[in-house]
Amino acid sequence: ILGEMTRNLSMMINLVDQLSLKDAHNRLAQWLESWLVKNHPDAGDRDVLIVLPYTQSEVAAQIGTVREVVSRGFSRMEKEGILKASGKRVTIISRGKLREMANA
Repeated sequence: ILGEMTRNLSMMINLVDQLSLKDAHNRLAQWLESWLVKNHPDAGDRDVLIVLPYTQSEVAAQIGTVREVVSRGFSRMEKEGILKASGKRVTIISRGKLREMANA
């Protein structure tokens, strides 16, 4: 029980840090990077096409923002050459730039 409580506390502390110290675009990049690591661990740094299992509204709820901010975040990442997005289909072009934005 103590181990489970420790894991939950660590997750909550991480969430508070993300919400208080990072802007929504950085949280979106961090969410996307962690989703890639979890669901496509062998992707490496090459271009990868993914189909997200969530709508922009669902992603927004997970990172503590609204759908419009997620849409603007994807647009910003497109302009910066990080990805190309069309609905739930996202092609990651520069994994390095995505990591930089996630860690900013």
